Order: sequence, then structure tokens, then C-alpha cells
Amino acid sequence: MINLYKKAAALIFILFPVLVLAQNQNTWHGYAIPSGYEITDSLAIDSSCKIALIRQNPEIHDFLDIYYSLLIDYRGRTKVYDSVAVSFPPITSIWLEKGENDNLDERSHDVISTSPDSVILRRSDFVLHFYGGQGYKFMYSTGVVIVDGEPFVSGIYISEHDSSLYYRKDEIQLFRVEQKAFPLEMYNYNIPEKFRDDGVVSFPNK
Repeated sequence: MINLYKKAAALIFILFPVLVLAQNQNTWHGYAIPSGYEITDSLAIDSSCKIALIRQNPEIHDFLDIYYSLLIDYRGRTKVYDSVAVSFPPITSIWLEKGENDNLDERSHDVISTSPDSVILRRSDFVLHFYGGQGYKFMYSTGVVIVDGEPFVSGIYISEHDSSLYYRKDEIQLFRVEQKAFPLEMYNYNIPEKFRDDGVVSFPNK
């Protein structure tokens, strides 16, 4: 009997750190957040779909090279979309906004009569926003729509200007969501920069 107690005590001693670690595990809707990452923003489209924005912890990683990823939970299934944004110090803001998704057609003249940023918002279930710069400002908005449980890019809008507003550039490109032209898994933080330089984002090869 004494040996049995000793074995039980030894088992508890071995399992206790594991149990404590499991209890303190940083999870989001059952998904274990990778070590060294932290949730910076989240929102719910509806009861079936929730999104979280996570980033590498700047206390652990090089603060000049902090990457953001998206966690999308759709009806209890969580999928990770890596490197959707990257921070550029000294001043950078990256956040999510719930879209309106009124299925605005990209051929509509509303694109001309309405601000590009609001067009992206109206076509999307949620929008990933980036704002950075000190003096010279650069921002972009990437809209995403959930179709049949999978996320697709609905459009990208970029804007940049100098501190005096003598120079300003605005570009928008919309994608045919009904054709599932641009899966979110093909998106990364380089896309807005390429759009910024080239003025067009080609549909990625499937």
C-alpha cells in the first residue's frame, strides 16, 4: 500500500507541471496560440465566424520585424493565415474592422462617387487595416469575404501622402468574390506593397 501511495505521489509530481501548463495555455476558441504570439484584436462577423489578429510578441522577437497573422474560426474550425501584415516602426497600427458586405458590384459607379475605403468596407465581412509612417504616411485596407466557409480577398485600397499633402496617391482594386478569384491563403504583407508600386494586383495562380 505504501508503494502504491509513493507511485501516486510520483505521478502527481510528474503531471503537475503539465497540468498547470495546460491550464495556463493561451487558447482562442480551443486553438492554442503559438508560444511567443499574442492576440492584439478580434471581432465576430456573426455567431458562426470569429476572427483574431495575432502578432509576434515584441519582447521576444525583433521589434523591427514583427509579423501578424489571422486566426479565423468558422463553425468551430480554426485556420491560420500567416504573415498577413508586418509592422514598420516607429509608428504602426494594424487592426480589424467589421465590414458591411452589401455585395457592392465592382462595376458600379458607386466606386467613383463613394470613398474607396468605404467601398472596401461595404464589400467585405471584415477589413484588415494598416496605418504607418512618421511624416510620410502610408495606409491600406484589405477586405475579406467568407464564401462557403472560406475567406477570399474582396478588394485592396492603398493611400499615401506626405506631411504637407502636396503629394497624395490613392489606388483601389476589387476582386470577383463570386468567382473566388483571390483566396486569403494566397495573400501576404507584400501584396499591398506590390500594389503600391505597380498600381495593379494580378489574380494569383491557383
